[in-house]
Amino acid sequence: MTRPWMAVRLATLLAAAAQEPHVPDPEVGRIVDAVAAQFVAAGGRGFEGWEPKRLKEAARAYHARITPLAMPWRRGADTADTFVRPAAPPRVPNIAHWAWRDGDADWTLALSVAMAAVVQRPEALYLHTGPLAAGATAYTEPQTPAGRAALRCLRAAGAQEVRHAADPAPGGGRHPWAEVLGRGRRVRSKQTFAHLSDVTRLKTILDMGGIYLDRDAFLHRRVDHYRWRHDAVLGLEPSNFERDRVANFGCLMARPNSTFFQLFWDGAGRAAYANTSYLRTWGGWAHDSCRKSYALAMKRPDLVHLEARLLQYPFPGHGAARGGVTRALLDLTRRSEVCHMSGFKWNGGRTHQLRMRPSIFGEVLWPNVLRAAAAEPPLPPELLRCVRWLGDTLVNESYMPEAANAAAQGWR
Repeated sequence: MTRPWMAVRLATLLAAAAQEPHVPDPEVGRIVDAVAAQFVAAGGRGFEGWEPKRLKEAARAYHARITPLAMPWRRGADTADTFVRPAAPPRVPNIAHWAWRDGDADWTLALSVAMAAVVQRPEALYLHTGPLAAGATAYTEPQTPAGRAALRCLRAAGAQEVRHAADPAPGGGRHPWAEVLGRGRRVRSKQTFAHLSDVTRLKTILDMGGIYLDRDAFLHRRVDHYRWRHDAVLGLEPSNFERDRVANFGCLMARPNSTFFQLFWDGAGRAAYANTSYLRTWGGWAHDSCRKSYALAMKRPDLVHLEARLLQYPFPGHGAARGGVTRALLDLTRRSEVCHMSGFKWNGGRTHQLRMRPSIFGEVLWPNVLRAAAAEPPLPPELLRCVRWLGDTLVNESYMPEAANAAAQGWR
């Protein structure tokens, strides 16, 4: 039985911890450095599912030594609904970014961009493309009817293309994944394109700051409460397919040149951070992005905020997704602000997800979009027509509660 004085003391400590910056724990830092060294020593050329033996051993060490540690990410009472903007300017600029290597845009990208434009009202929306291989096209040069429809929606949202001539490299030298980057267009795999996207988003968020979203990461509530409070923010997966804690790279936020992303990009010239930066590879796309960034956050919790409400859906059969779209999963979604759908149905199932009952989009996400579309200041008519198109064509409004359906009629 807890004594009264103990309960008061505990409450005092918790309140103080919520207000004070987190001080790095040297012992945790040593564990992170040891695990990072194991990954680097494993050779760093493995792919998930095909890692060399030493890389598998390093992954097990990560799971065994990092996961049990308590991550003291900062919890705040502020939400999108309760946050009152301070008079001071925000740390994170209200600009949004996506990475799209090349080729026609698809409906998932159009949906992600339109939702962010309606809900967050960014000052600018940038789609980063390229570098383009010979004969390749950007989304602004669609080759199919679907690509043209998506482009109309992207333009209605005000998205601007930023075409990159070369892939950035940390330290200005040869990137550890240079052979993958060189093969680029000839190797159409999740590994190649996910890693190329990670390289682009990291350098973009470091140079420009703002909010990065994957094409299947859907922002359905404003995220201003992070923009004023933190220099760097990472999504935190509730449970991934390997049942360990990692960062969700589908949503990043930061001020320009944040210290955390400087260290993550190239170690900021500090040898103690080389193994937890992109100067070294841990051997795979998710190792380099999700595991490595989480490990660096464990080492330097004073520099980054990890947030579970920037949600990647649990994989099928895990946690709230056990049994499909359950009430627990819907409740988890209602508490989130960004929903990264790829985790729930990994292999090409995004269209299928929109048709599942009960509907995640119909019951939770799309009603939030409709409410945001009705808020002041008014949105451009073309963007409202895009919202209607997405609702009619993709979200299937018949899954919505009657009140949300009635609101949707206003856009017809």
